[in-house]
Amino acid sequence: MCEESMRVLYVASDPDVAESLERRRSSLSVEIACSAERARERFADESFDCVVSRLELPDADGLPFLSSIADAPVDVLAVLYTPRYDSDLVARTYEAGVEYVHDADDESVDVLDRFLANLPSVRTESVPERSERPSEGGETATDRIDWSVDDNAWNDAESREPSHHLAALAATTPDAILTIDTDSVVQFANPAIENVLGYAPEDIVGRPLMTVMSDDLAERHRQGFQRYLDTDERHLDWDGVELPGQHADGHEVSLSVSFSEYVDDGERLFTGVLRDVTERKRREQQLARLNELAQALATAETTQVVCDLAVEAANEVLDLPIARIELYDETTGRLTPVAETSGVAQLVGDGSLFASERDVLWEVYATQEERILDDMLAEADIPEEETSLRSAIVLPIGTDGVFVSGATERDAFTEAETVLAQIFVANVGAALDRVERERTLRERTAELETQAETLARVNRINSVIREITRSLTQASTREEIEQTICTQLANAEPYRFAWIGEQATVGGEIVPKASAGVERGYLDEITVTFDESPTGQGPAGRAARTHEPQVQNNLDADPPFEPWRTEALRRGYRASISVPLVYKDTLYGVLNLYAGQSDVFDDVEVAVLRELGEMIGYAVNAVERKKALVSDSAVELRFSIADMNVTALQFARQTDSRFEFEALVEQADGSLRAFFTVSGASFEETERFARDTSVVHDLNLIADRDGDLFFEATISESSFLTSVMEYGAHPTELIATPEGGELTVELPQNGDVKAFLEMFLDTYEGAELLARRELDRPIQTEEEFKAVYEKRLTQRETEVLRTAYFAGFFEWPRESSGSDVADILGVSQPTVNRHVRSGERKLFELVFEGD
Repeated sequence: MCEESMRVLYVASDPDVAESLERRRSSLSVEIACSAERARERFADESFDCVVSRLELPDADGLPFLSSIADAPVDVLAVLYTPRYDSDLVARTYEAGVEYVHDADDESVDVLDRFLANLPSVRTESVPERSERPSEGGETATDRIDWSVDDNAWNDAESREPSHHLAALAATTPDAILTIDTDSVVQFANPAIENVLGYAPEDIVGRPLMTVMSDDLAERHRQGFQRYLDTDERHLDWDGVELPGQHADGHEVSLSVSFSEYVDDGERLFTGVLRDVTERKRREQQLARLNELAQALATAETTQVVCDLAVEAANEVLDLPIARIELYDETTGRLTPVAETSGVAQLVGDGSLFASERDVLWEVYATQEERILDDMLAEADIPEEETSLRSAIVLPIGTDGVFVSGATERDAFTEAETVLAQIFVANVGAALDRVERERTLRERTAELETQAETLARVNRINSVIREITRSLTQASTREEIEQTICTQLANAEPYRFAWIGEQATVGGEIVPKASAGVERGYLDEITVTFDESPTGQGPAGRAARTHEPQVQNNLDADPPFEPWRTEALRRGYRASISVPLVYKDTLYGVLNLYAGQSDVFDDVEVAVLRELGEMIGYAVNAVERKKALVSDSAVELRFSIADMNVTALQFARQTDSRFEFEALVEQADGSLRAFFTVSGASFEETERFARDTSVVHDLNLIADRDGDLFFEATISESSFLTSVMEYGAHPTELIATPEGGELTVELPQNGDVKAFLEMFLDTYEGAELLARRELDRPIQTEEEFKAVYEKRLTQRETEVLRTAYFAGFFEWPRESSGSDVADILGVSQPTVNRHVRSGERKLFELVFEGD
C-alpha cells in the first residue's frame, strides 16, 4: 500500500493513540470513531484503507465488528489492536480474516506504527471509487494482500516462508525471532532482531547462533544442543527461559527466550522468540532494592534517618540524581528541606528549587495531589527565572511533607520511573508514620513510666499524709501535733529523721520542740538561727526567713561541707528538706526532714510537703484558736470605735443606717464568711457599697425581716474582723451607726490580753476601752448538755425526733422519708417537717450560742 494515500479509521475511546500515529507518520490520515455503530456509519460514507479497532468497544465486541468489516465487498484491511494476548484469541482473529497487533504496554504505538508502515501493497490496479465497487461478492483486502517479503528480509528462505498471517506477525512483533538448523546456523531472523540485539536480519542469517552469546554461554550451548540432538532429552525449560544475549556493540542484553522445534521439508529446525527483558530486569532489580530500602526504613529510628536513606535510594536505586524531601514545620508553617541528593546542591546550592514561597511543592502538599510535570514552565505556569528545573515529579508524603525529583530537560521521566517513584514514596511515608508512632509510643511509655514512679511516690506520700491528717484531727494540743508529725514521718521510707524547731523568744535561735528517728545526738551538735549569720545559712534558717521550702538533694556534693552537713553525713543522711509551718504569714516553726538516699525530694514531693507544712500551720493555729474558744474562762473586752477605715463604720455613715454583726464562719479554704443585719438601708444601696469596696465579696441577701435585711458575704483577709482574729481575739459583737460603733471580743484567760489592748488602741484611731470583764464558762458534761437540750424540746418534738431517728430519717441515703415518718406517727408530713426543724434549731442554738 502506498503510504501517501493511506487512510485509517481508528475505533476506540482513546484518541491519544490516533493522535500519536499521525504525529509519528505524516503520511497517515487517522480518523476516530468512538463506537462500532459510529464506525459503520463512517465506513458506509467514506473510503478507508485500514480499520483498526480495540477488542472492547462501548457498544460491541471488537472482533465480530472487524470480521464484518473484513467480509465487506470493499478493499480494506481490518486490524485488531489489543493488549490481550493468548493463542485462542490470535487463532480466532486470523480465522475471522482480521489481522492481530499486540498492544505491548510502553511500546504499543511503536508496534502499531511499524505494522502500518510494513503493510505490503494491496492494490495491483487502481481502486475503483466506492460507487463503482460491487455491492456483493468480490475480493477482500486480505485476499489481495501480497505477503511476500523481499529477498533480504527472508534471506533466500522462500521454501520456509510462513503463512500470510504469520508473516505479518513476524514482521511487526517487537520480539526477535531466530530460526537455526542442527548446526546452530541462523536460517531466519525477523526485523525486530536489530532492535533487540543490534544485528540487521541479513547480517545475522548464515552465521552461528553463538554470535549473539558470550563465550561461556556459547560453549554451554554447543554442549547442551549436541546432547539434545543425540538424546532428544531436554535439560532446560523451553518456555520463557531467561538467558543473557550479547548485543552487536558488546553489551549484555537480558532475554526471555521461548524455543520450539519443527520439521520443514525433512529438515529439523529450531525457532526461538527472544524478548528483551532488560528494562523489566532493571525494574525488578529496582524493586528488589526498594524492598531492601523498605527493610532499612523499617529499622530507622528517626525522621532524619528515614529521609537520608530515602534520598540516597532515590539517587542510587531510582537513578534520580536531583531529589529532595521537604517536611512541614508546624512552628513556621512552611515546608523545610531535610534531605537532598548532591545533585540538588550542585544545581541550587543552599537555595530553593523554586523561588516562590507558595510554589508547586506547597500546592502538592496542600492539595495532597501529585504532579507529574513533563514541561515545568508550561504546565506549572512558572517563570523561567524562578526554577532551573524543566520537568519534575512532585509527590505528597501524606501530612509529613513532599518528595520532589527534577531534571533540567523536558520529558525526563518515563511512566515506569514515575510508578517506581510512587512506590518509593509510599514506603517513605509508611516509614515516617511508623517513626512518628514509635516516637509517640516511646514518649508515652516514658511518660507512663514517669507517671508510674510518680504515682508510687505520691501513693507513698499520700499514705503518710493520710495518717498524719487523721492524727491532726485527733490532736488537742500543739505539742501533740508536733510530736505526731515527727514520729510518723520518721517511720516512713525513705526518711530517717525528722524534727520541728521553733524560734526562741530571746536570741533568735531555732530550738527543737519535737523529734523522731535516727538522731544519734545530731541536734546537740548543730546550732540553727533565724538571722543572716553563718548559723542561719542552712536550710532551716533560710526556710524560716523566706517561708519557702529549702531542699538539699545531695548532701555529699560540693565539699567543703558546712558543720551541719558534716554531722548529717555522719548519720547517714543524704538529702534534706526544711519546710516552714506557716498559716496566714504567721510562722509556727520549721519541719526538718532527712532521707537516707539522694534525690528524694523531687518537685512532686516538695509540693506535697509544702502543703503538709501549710496544713500543720493551720492545725496549730486552729488548736490555739480552739483553746481560746473552749476555755472555761475568758476575758471580754468592749471598745468604742470611730476609725473610718473600718468598713462597717464607712457603710453606716454613708447610708445613714445601722450595721449589726451576727456571726463569723471560717470556710475550708481559710476564708471567712460573715453574717450581718442592715437596718435603714435598701438592698440596692448595700449591694452598691459592697461592689465598690475590696473588703466584701459574694454578697447574698438571706432574708428580709420586716425591713431589717439579713446578709451573708465573704470578707477579705484585709478586713477589720479578720485582723482582730489574727491577733487571737474572737469577735462576738460589732454594731456600727452613723455616730460610731462598738466592738466586743473575747480572749482566752491565759492569752496576752495586754498585748492585744496595746495593739488595738494604737492601730485604730479614736478607739477606747469601754469595759473589761472576766467570763466564767464551766464546761458541761455530756449528761448536762443532753438534759438542757431535752428541757428545751416539747413532748411532741421529742416524739417526732426519736421516731425519725430510729426510722433512719437522718441516714444518708435516707432509709425513711418524711412521708414515711408521718405515716408511722399518723400525722401529716408538714407537721413532721415543722417539728424536725424546730428540734434542729434548738440543738444548734445550744451548740453555737450556748445558754
